[in-house]
Amino acid sequence: MAVSSTSPDVTITYLGGPTTVIDVASVRFITDPTFDSPGRDYPLGPVVTLSKTRGPAIEVTDLGDIDVALVSHQQHPDNLDDSGRELLGRIGLVLTAPASAEKLPAAVALSPGAVQEIPTAQGITLRVTATPARHGPRGAEAFAGDVIGFVIDVVETGEALVYVTGDTVWFDGVGGVAKSFQPRVVILHGGAARTDRSAFRLTMDANDAAEVRAAFPEAVILPVHHDGWTHLIQSQQDLANAFAVLGLDGLQLVEPGGTYTFAGGVTPAARRLDALVGEWTMHPSLGGEPAGLGRTTFAWSTEGSFLVQRAESEPSDIEISAEWTASSPFPTCAVIGVDEVSGEFSMLYADARGVRRVYRMTIADGVWTVWRETPSLHQRYTGRFSDDGTTIVGGWETSHDGSSWTPDFDLDYRKVG
Repeated sequence: MAVSSTSPDVTITYLGGPTTVIDVASVRFITDPTFDSPGRDYPLGPVVTLSKTRGPAIEVTDLGDIDVALVSHQQHPDNLDDSGRELLGRIGLVLTAPASAEKLPAAVALSPGAVQEIPTAQGITLRVTATPARHGPRGAEAFAGDVIGFVIDVVETGEALVYVTGDTVWFDGVGGVAKSFQPRVVILHGGAARTDRSAFRLTMDANDAAEVRAAFPEAVILPVHHDGWTHLIQSQQDLANAFAVLGLDGLQLVEPGGTYTFAGGVTPAARRLDALVGEWTMHPSLGGEPAGLGRTTFAWSTEGSFLVQRAESEPSDIEISAEWTASSPFPTCAVIGVDEVSGEFSMLYADARGVRRVYRMTIADGVWTVWRETPSLHQRYTGRFSDDGTTIVGGWETSHDGSSWTPDFDLDYRKVG
């Protein structure tokens, strides 16, 4: 069987709680399946009860076929409930921690470091590696039980695709995962879980998430396990607020029922460009007055090596000066790529006026910068992303000496798809 020359696309669908569906190379994974209806209480011994307040965004009957289940642990109903257990009986491969495997018929036990290889129809082999997890502070193992996380990577290339932390706090075991793998996405079990009988956290909070961001600097951090249960006390937005205060980027919020996709073949440095992917309206202005309307899309090329931007003018009722109309560049096209050694971005730009230019570019810490330097003219654009990543506010400047800059025009982007 021929081996694919490019890494696979990965789509992650968030169902709520800890549950996601991960589609990669024709294989469908589900993590910690929970599908019971809300309103139920689950006693855990004589003093602790977990209460479910929200059901799944997609019902188990609408899920479709699942090939592999990744169960971090079975002893807590917020990670595997009754409906989730029924679903496991219809899934061909169930991977879980050793103690949980004893309770789940036909499950395969994986201790941290153990692997399970999965051939795919695309001609590549996926590998699942069990990773350490600690469900609370040191010593919590005695009552929280055996827990693992998972890394999915590609055997042929060694490319780490997804790291599912499982229910854990930040500890040296998670730091050790970063020494072995630098995945493209970290599915982070957050929520700062805390029962009314405990004085400590059982899953990651905003502080832990910041540590994860530092350990996996090129990964997209996708938080789950933060809603639907009364013992989960930190929301997605709490994490977003913390990242904003700390000046951290890389957080990807997905609402239950939503999806996140990253294209195959994209290098770790180029993953920063995912913040641009999608459709945006463009809002230029001069001196605070609207100067037109445009629409642009950013999309990965078929093989995932370049990000391609295309822009067109949009009809609007805005009165535009003849000078601005005459200098309109639309339609435009730009191809953005990254040097695999230096990690520096370049943008090849062309427009309807016959202009052909090469710009340099950075995108980091919520700031997008594009610039060009020539003996006679320097140009730069600086745009700042909103906390939710749906708005970019910025503007172009020009300079003749590279030190004294003059505003050219403002240009904001608003994400519409």
